[in-house]
Amino acid sequence: MSSALDKINSLNNSRIAFNKAEGFLKNKDLVNAIKEYKNVIPDDQNYEKAKEQITNNVKQYKDQVLKNAEDSANAKDYAKSITLLKEAALLIPNDSDLAVKLSGYEKQLGQKLVAEQLVTVESAKIVVQDSTYKSLYPDMIQVIMKNSSQKTIKALKIGCLGYDKNGYPLKIKTQYNYSGGDYEFVGNATDVNIVAGGTFGQNNGFSLDESHGISKALACVKSAEFYDGTTWDNPYYEYWIDQYKEKPLN
Repeated sequence: MSSALDKINSLNNSRIAFNKAEGFLKNKDLVNAIKEYKNVIPDDQNYEKAKEQITNNVKQYKDQVLKNAEDSANAKDYAKSITLLKEAALLIPNDSDLAVKLSGYEKQLGQKLVAEQLVTVESAKIVVQDSTYKSLYPDMIQVIMKNSSQKTIKALKIGCLGYDKNGYPLKIKTQYNYSGGDYEFVGNATDVNIVAGGTFGQNNGFSLDESHGISKALACVKSAEFYDGTTWDNPYYEYWIDQYKEKPLN
């Protein structure tokens, strides 16, 4: 009995989905029309028609998305282009045209965000203070940063990622950290007093555990606090984390 009821309910839901799809299509809402047509099951008498409608409208939808994404990119709104293409990829998986465009716009977004940073990382590396007395003079992640704003920086939060000699990610375990470390380490730098155009970090660093094993480091400023009371959250930071965290270096 339960199986028969489940079949009846599934068929009823399928018919509802088909009717919804027809309504969306009539209103030229291709996204929701395709989504609902995909919910039509093989036992439904409208299944073949639903498949046909998906085939007929996917190309039109794809062309529309590519055009809208290009228009947004021309307006330098790469985030909108990416959102449109990711939504389309859910409806049209494994489409090479969408994938190529998405990759290109993500790269352009990254370049735009990098160029707009108020505080940039000039370099990040592992500094060995002493080859013997590591507990007294621990190795450090040294990050050199430049203030590209017109204001003086009071404090910073800096994200760091670590890699072994072969370029594979490692958890960063700082000195006196007994938790095992994290792939993303966010360090605080206070009273940095970086004037407009100035740099900071040459004589500073984040101390590492003796057994850190890190050969290479990457860094990105997460946020900054200025002396005028304003703050800045780096829009590039989340993009940077998505690109590099827990991923091997190329």
